Amino acid sequence: MPPQRERGTGMTPVDLLEPWQRAYPDVPPVGFLCRRALPERWVRAHSLADAQRYPETPQQLAQALQRYNATAAHVLGEDRDCLLFVARFGADTRLRDDEAAQLRAARPVHVLGHGRGDDAIQVFAAPVRWRSGAFDPLLAGIAEEGTGSTLFFDPAGGGAFAPYDGGADHFLASPEQAARMKTRFAAWLSSRPDGL
Repeated sequence: MPPQRERGTGMTPVDLLEPWQRAYPDVPPVGFLCRRALPERWVRAHSLADAQRYPETPQQLAQALQRYNATAAHVLGEDRDCLLFVARFGADTRLRDDEAAQLRAARPVHVLGHGRGDDAIQVFAAPVRWRSGAFDPLLAGIAEEGTGSTLFFDPAGGGAFAPYDGGADHFLASPEQAARMKTRFAAWLSSRPDGL
């Protein structure tokens, strides 16, 4: 029996995962796993000054959103067809309705299980169109609450943007692109030798 296509997307789970696997073989689309596997293509930018983790005022939230959108646009491009990947720990291969609604994506579907037992991670995906500002509600939830592992991926350019509470991890198509990003966003990077 052929893989079932998701209503409204015309894509199967295999279709959704294949561009990622082509660009990033042997690593699931989960930010912290990519950071470990691809250190030469990784750039972390903090969303607030002095590596402050959570915004405490509306102005700080606005600053975090501005930084998320600026670095994402650099890595993904603007007004681009992307894939949104969301990872959840555990064995459940269905997102709760409230999680799916929060993602603002049409029916994220299960595309990959990684690990076993307590370390199991389930990955869901949906096609989206990245535009700066379009995902601010999702990004605000990540900035304020640390909402799950989320990663946007541009299949055409190969860049990935993985926001977390406190900043974002970015994965570039080459070490040279990563070096250029570090130069451009130097003021937002960690001063620690490990880049965290």
